This record gives sequence, C-alpha cells and structure tokens, in this order.
Amino acid sequence: MTLLRPRPLLPALLLAATLADAAPVVEPDTVTVGRATEVRLHLDGAEAGQQAYFRPGGPYLRDVLPLTGARAIAVADKLAVVALAQGLAVVRVDAPAPRLLGTFARRGGYEHVQVTGGRALLSAGARLDILDLKDPAHPRPAGHYEARAPIAALAAEGNMAALLSGGELLLLDLGQPSQSRRLARLALSFPVTALRLHKGTLYLAAGEQGLLTMNLGDPTRPRMGGHYPASGVVHDLDIRDGLALLASGEQGLTLLDIADPAHPRWLGSHQQLGDVRQVRALPHGQALVTNARGDLLLLDISKPAMPSMLSALAPRRPLLGFAPGPARPLVLQENGLATLHKEALPPQIGNEGLDFGQGVNYGGQRRLVIRDGIAYVADWFSGIHIYDLKTPRRPRLLASLHTPGSPKGIVVRGDIAYVADDDHGLQVVNIGDPRNPRLIANLATPGLAYTPVLEGDRLYLASHRGGFQIVDIGNPGEPRLISSLDTPGKAWSIQVRDGLAYVADDEAGLLIYQVTGPATPRLIGRFSPGTAAEDVLVRGAIAYVAFFDDGLYVLDITDPRQPRSIAHLATPGNARGLERQGELLYVADWLAGIHIVDVTDPRQPRLVGSYDTEGAAWGVRVAGRHAYVADWWGGLFVLDVDQPARPRLAGSYLHHDRVAQIATRGKYAYVAKGSDGLQVFDINNPLNPTWVTGVDLPAANAVVLRRGRAYVAMPRGIAVVDIGNPFQARLVKTLPLAHPVALLRRGGDAIYAAAGRDLSRIDGSALTISRHTLPYAITDVWAVADALFILDEAGVIHSYPGADLRRPGPSLRLAGRAGPGLLRATDRFLYAYREGGGIQILRRSGGGRLEAAGRIATATPLRDLQVKGDSLYAVTTDRRILLYT
Repeated sequence: MTLLRPRPLLPALLLAATLADAAPVVEPDTVTVGRATEVRLHLDGAEAGQQAYFRPGGPYLRDVLPLTGARAIAVADKLAVVALAQGLAVVRVDAPAPRLLGTFARRGGYEHVQVTGGRALLSAGARLDILDLKDPAHPRPAGHYEARAPIAALAAEGNMAALLSGGELLLLDLGQPSQSRRLARLALSFPVTALRLHKGTLYLAAGEQGLLTMNLGDPTRPRMGGHYPASGVVHDLDIRDGLALLASGEQGLTLLDIADPAHPRWLGSHQQLGDVRQVRALPHGQALVTNARGDLLLLDISKPAMPSMLSALAPRRPLLGFAPGPARPLVLQENGLATLHKEALPPQIGNEGLDFGQGVNYGGQRRLVIRDGIAYVADWFSGIHIYDLKTPRRPRLLASLHTPGSPKGIVVRGDIAYVADDDHGLQVVNIGDPRNPRLIANLATPGLAYTPVLEGDRLYLASHRGGFQIVDIGNPGEPRLISSLDTPGKAWSIQVRDGLAYVADDEAGLLIYQVTGPATPRLIGRFSPGTAAEDVLVRGAIAYVAFFDDGLYVLDITDPRQPRSIAHLATPGNARGLERQGELLYVADWLAGIHIVDVTDPRQPRLVGSYDTEGAAWGVRVAGRHAYVADWWGGLFVLDVDQPARPRLAGSYLHHDRVAQIATRGKYAYVAKGSDGLQVFDINNPLNPTWVTGVDLPAANAVVLRRGRAYVAMPRGIAVVDIGNPFQARLVKTLPLAHPVALLRRGGDAIYAAAGRDLSRIDGSALTISRHTLPYAITDVWAVADALFILDEAGVIHSYPGADLRRPGPSLRLAGRAGPGLLRATDRFLYAYREGGGIQILRRSGGGRLEAAGRIATATPLRDLQVKGDSLYAVTTDRRILLYT
C-alpha cells in the first residue's frame, strides 16, 4: 500500500508516481483534473521496475463499445442511437457497460440523429430517414422525407420534427411516418447552427444573433417569439428544467431562464471554459461542455447564477458527441461509445467555491475616472493603476501605486488624485507625472472610505459603515475634515448637486441631505423600496439609483423632500455602477456585465443592449465610442458602444497573449506574457493568483529572477525590471543584444541568453554583456553555481566547469532523436530529455564528469522539466503535468 498526498498544481492535470526506476510508463487514455487531498493507492503484485499513474479523482472514460465511423449520438430512455458512416447502431445503455443491440446498414451513412416516440430520425444529405425502433435489435424503415438541400440541423419532439435545410426551416408532421407531411417552410435571413424542440417551442442557436425562440402553437403558422442577444457567438444549446444552456464560443457557457420562452432572461455565465462549442444538460444540476481544444468539462449548474467547474477531462481521442444517459453520460469518440465515470471527487483546480471569480484573478478593479485619454483605476487589492487609452483596444499601463489600504474609489482634479482607501481613509496622490505617482498626504476618516466626489473646494466621501464626510481640499497637501455624519445604512456612493448630497445608503435607500451648511448636514428626504442602494447618478431633476438586488430606479427629485419613483427596470444581475452619456445610461450589473439603457424618456427606460463581461462589472465610464469597464477579477475591458444595441469587445488590458514563462519568488509570480509584457501576481493563495501590476514591454518571452530584479527576454534584448516592491515594478534598463533570444537561464550571478549558436552572458551586478559564438546549435542551457551545461541539437551535453566558456570540460552524448531537448541540473544530478530517449538522469562528479544514474521512459513528448527537492515535474505536449518522486 502506498499513501500519496498530491500537492496543488496549476493545472494539476496528471500526477505520476514512480515506484521504481527505468521502466516504461503505461499511459491512460485520459487526463484528469480534480479535487482531493488524500488518496490510497493499492498496487497488487507490484514488482521492481514498475511505474504507476496516480489519478487523484475526477472523470474518466471506460466501458468502450467499439463502433466504426461514429458521427453523432441521440439517447431516449434506455437506448442510444449512433449515426455511423455505414448506417446506424442501436445500443442498450442502462447496463453498466453499453451493449450493441442492432444495426441498420446504409451506404454513405448518416450525419445527424434524433430519437422521439420510438422512432429514430437520421439525415443523410437532403434525405431524412425515419426508422422504427419497436424491435431495437432490428430497426426497420418506416418512412422518409426529401428536402431540397442538405440537412444541417435536426430536432424532434413527439410527432413533430424541425429541419434546417439550405437556409430554410422546415416543420414536419411525423404522425404517419410513411407519409410525413410538411407543416411549414420558413426562409431564414440568419445562420442557425443548432435546433431544440421543447414543449411546443423551437429554440434556435443563431450564431451572432444569439438565441431565438419560435412559438409552434399553430405549427402551420409558426411565430417568432423571444430573442436573447448573447455576447458571444452561440454555437449550440440545450434545454432542461426551465433553463436554456448556450455554448457561447469565447464567452463560455450562458444560462437563461426560459419559464417564459418569449422573454428569455439571463441568469448566469461561466467564461473560463475556453471557446465553448457544444453543451448538454445532465440530471441533478450538472452540465457537460466541450471547447474548441477538445476538452470535456463538467459543471455544477444547480445555482444558475454561479455555475462552477467541477472537473475536466482532456481525452486522447477527439470527441464526436456526448449525451446524458440513464445511468452515466455517454461520450462518442472515433473508437466507439464510452461511459463517463464522474463519481470520484477531483482535486481543486481553482478558487471556485472560495469566493467570486474563477481561477486567475485580474485584480479588484472597482471604480475609474477618465481624463485626457488616461484612466485612473481604484483596485481593491493592489492600489491604483494608471492606463494610457490612446489606443483603446490596447490600454497601456503607465504606473501603479500601492496605497496603505484598499482603494475603493478615485477622483481626479488637476495634478491631484483623491483615493478612497477603505480603513486608511483619504489618500492624496500627485499625478503630475502619470508614470510616477506619489503619495503626498492622507486624512484618517471614520468608517471605510468608498466613493469620493468633488464639488468646488470640498470633497464628499461616502464611507460605507461610517456614513459620509465633507473635507476641505483648498490645500490638497493638507486636507481638513469639516464634518462627519453617520447614516442609518452603509454609504456606498454619493453625488452632490446644488447644495444637496444624494447618498446611496444600502438598505436605507437613497438619502438626500442639505449640505449648504457643510458643518451641519441635514437629512431632508429619502426613498427606499426595501432593497440595497449602491450607486446614484443625478441629472437635473432626475436621479438614477442602482439597487443591488432590484435593478434601476428612476426618481423624480423636483421636490428633494419627496423623491418619487417614475420608473423601475429590473436587471438580470446586481446593479452596482452607473454612467450616463447623452440619452444612454450604462449599468454595471456585476455578474451580468454591462447594460445600455435608453433614457430619452426617463419614465420609460428601455434596455437596448448588453454585454456579459468575463468578470464582474462594478464600474463603467464612457469616452467617445468606447465604454471602459472595471470588471473586478476580469480586469479592465473596453467595449465598442458605437452601436448601443450591439456592444462588442474592443480590447482589454492583459488578455492578448499567452503565458510564455513564470518565475516565482516568495509570494509573488512574475509572468512573461508575450505582447502583454511582464505581469506580477500575488500567489499567497496559489489556487487564486491575483494580479498586482505589470510592465509594458514589446514582447516578454522568458523571465528569470535575481536579487530584486527580473530579467525579461525580448526579441533582441533583455529588459531589467526592479521588483524590489512587487506592487510597483518598474523598468530599470534595456540591454540590447546582437542576436535573438530563444532561451533565458540564470546561474549564480550570471544570466545566459541563447539562440542558435549564440550565447550571451550578462553579469547581473555590472549589467555587462559578453557574447560567445559556439561551434554547435544550442537546444538548452542550464547553469548552477559551479558549472554550465549546454545541450546541442545532436544530443551532446557540453560541460563547462566554473561556468567558464573558454575551458570546456567533458561532454556526453544522449540517446534519442536529433532535435529539441531539455536540460535541468541540481548540485548532484543533471536531468536531460530527448524525444525517443526519455528523461536521462546523470550523476555529477568532479571535473564536470557525468555518470548515468537512471532513465525514465516517456511515451508522450515533453515541453518542460522542473526540479524541486526530490520531485521532478514534467509537462507534456498534450497539457499533462507528470510528477516523479
């Protein structure tokens, strides 16, 4: 018996436990992720030389029923019907393993399949075949229908079928299969990718049009019903228990309430699933989705407002289809039909269930102001950030400033920014040089400083549980408290107009104070519908109030002593922030993203467009044709709102390129992220890395750390970044190189940059560079305190004792194929990988000599190796992480 305790990995795709040395590894068919802290592994008859893969819970495929040429699957009751390249197969699926019952042969086979009323509907080109399944061992033809063009999608319910054929929607009566009758034909002016029939309503996945519903009360005269303009491209959909599940492409999974099909209502979404292409609802509040990468993801949708990922599976073979089964979900692959076992609890792979947010957290960006093409953002977690918006699709971070507290709001005038810094009160920042903001003063205030606004030489500060304060800022360097007034609720936000302060005071509602005598504010009016007011915006005689639980209220404040509601607009999420430009009001609606509301007639506000952002929209500001969204853990997003009915993503900070390399020191991770530059994350909780700041660089391709500095590889140079204060990382110097940089390694006090035959050594203290051209092409470099090792493309390890490139030591040729390889070294061992030769373990001896100490065979090519203590981590090209101990 072996007791193994897996450590958190990001992502923890696969753990492999080495029981003995030098034996081939038998790889499983699937990769798993999951949530567990302890697993007991029994290895009966284990012998020396054996290795075992350790899967710590999570879904896996088994009981494969071989089927040749599988294309599509549909399930009804205990039967699955599989469309094949040469016909169909009928499979019994209520037993522990799928069992073939019967087949039906057809040259050319079928593309789509549906099962309804004891019949299978299968399409082949423009032909729809109807097969009787009363005797599933011997399916027999019952009728057919010929369309005018190939059938692209198919749905069925009872005696009705819907076909998508050549840009037309056909509705068929199947009551008499031998004489199928067309009920209606409709020409479609938009593309449709999937259909679902449910309780007399037809649901259409209409690409960029979103979700459309059609009322089939009279199937001879179908009527268009509801419309949901999804943020992404809807590729697929499914229906279950009053929910519509949309595969929304890069916008992930979207969940809608369809209790009234004519008015689909947004409930929730999950945007950390990749480019979602297919979705199927499962019993007991779960769902399966696949993305463009081929991953099969299991989600908990029992709380539609907060769907969460339970686990993921990356099959070795492409997925062709999947469906809920009577016992377990069924997955169709090119090798046949398998059952998905998901009983084991997987190891936790993110921060889901811990707090709002999924996986990597891009900060706590809550409120922002824009002036002269620059955005000033209050970040709950890390301070303030200053962005250059000259190119809206690529905001550029100019600087960050870590404040003593936790910034909740910010306002700017002249060269001064005033920051509401939570329990540290008001911070005054000089922003005359936006690349070098400086704290110049602070004022302790009661409560938790949340939202500052300016009116003349006074600053009004909503301070949550501390009410609100009025501050004299005639001298910004010496702010002076004039008065402080506690409020009955929690003051989230404040607006001041014509001697009146309007306070969004949580469950106390909107409070209106006379502040012409700033030393003695006086309550004169209030409005409360019984829910929590969070933001307020005043224009003339109208106040717009965001109520967290109850959407938008429009109030007539002609008489501020008696504000009265003239309109109410429920929003699908939680209303938290407001902005108005012209006749349009922008509502930051937390998990439901941004809504654009036409308030030309304040008595009849009309929702005209929405965009579901990746994170949780808390603040929004509009400049020109763009809306800038403080999206909490999603970061800073830019929406093009030139067409308010169709807002679209225009850009963002930090979402343009992939991670190239990560280096860690203490509780911070420094991430080389291509065109996104160098980014810094707080990893105090490794399951929830939280963005801190960044340094804009032309391209960050690799990073190593040395004594308070990060050295970042760019195409032809090294950027030296001061990380002494991780919250305010700054570029110190750029070192130009005469050759490209493909590899960056650290050894002792030196940094090595290599590409081709060129190797440059950077002295980490003097920042001087010495360049060497070697007689071989470099595949990898690794340095330790007393030696330098170089692996060439022929598989030869060259050693340089003392890291002196002028005095080569012994060399050693490795087994394996010519080409790329990996090299890692410790004080005692060197680990070298070449495809075909596996991981070769070499013992280091005096004079730079290397002696064979073992070998680990690898069936899948590797892309990275890391050594920590007695553990060796290997990353495979198919996104697995292997752990050898």
